[in-house]
Amino acid sequence: MAIYYTPHPVLFSMGPFTVYGWGLLNALAILIAGFLVFKKAKRHFDEKTILGIIISGVISGLIFARIFYILIYMNEFSTFWSLFEVWNGGLEGFGTFIGGILGVFFYAKIKKIDACKFLDIAAPYIALGYAIGRIGCFLRGCCFGIPTNLPWGIIYSEGSLAAAQYLNQAVHPTQLYHSIADFIIFAVLIFISRKKERQFIKKKSGGIFLLFLALYSIERFFIDLFRWHSSSQLLAFGISIEQLFYLLLFIASILIIRIRNRKP
Repeated sequence: MAIYYTPHPVLFSMGPFTVYGWGLLNALAILIAGFLVFKKAKRHFDEKTILGIIISGVISGLIFARIFYILIYMNEFSTFWSLFEVWNGGLEGFGTFIGGILGVFFYAKIKKIDACKFLDIAAPYIALGYAIGRIGCFLRGCCFGIPTNLPWGIIYSEGSLAAAQYLNQAVHPTQLYHSIADFIIFAVLIFISRKKERQFIKKKSGGIFLLFLALYSIERFFIDLFRWHSSSQLLAFGISIEQLFYLLLFIASILIIRIRNRKP
């Protein structure tokens, strides 16, 4: 038993105006997460500073995500202008991490504010944004999984990205696995951020964001075990470049949390 599914990369068109499912969901993810961060951060920072740091993080994250995607999937681009067609998908997750964090710290350095405190506030809503964005991946049909016999396996329609690899075969809906996991991480971070007595966040700022990095990294590593990767992505032992990055990020996050919590 499996579920037959036809992706919807284009939601609708009105003359020359086309709305892409992936682009719309990721735009909504940024807007919703940004609005919630803005609302929450007003208790600690002025509105102009919040807006500036959000814009800096988002722009830097998108730029780095696109650059890393192009470097890994260079063979997908047939023309120079196709490098800029981000509405068709093509952002690398760890590029978003690196660029977003650099953008936040760069702006915070200029304004002389506590970047770690801001990231603590933003962490739950970053997870929420990822959860929403993954639904866009499901609509487009990218980031699909490897074959499975599970009853919720997805058989993609002919002509889709998944069918090009696994025609008439049920595959893991890894986009939805990621989305569900990120919604759970969002809920966990919201709960823990309200428990100020917790040891790993009470000492100084940055604890919530470190926990987000650890949780998100480990879910990416394990769920990506069920995700299809091109041969250009794979390293030794069958893990991808992304998985190696997130494994290292998880280890680093746990080590930093332990070091922060050591008693003097």
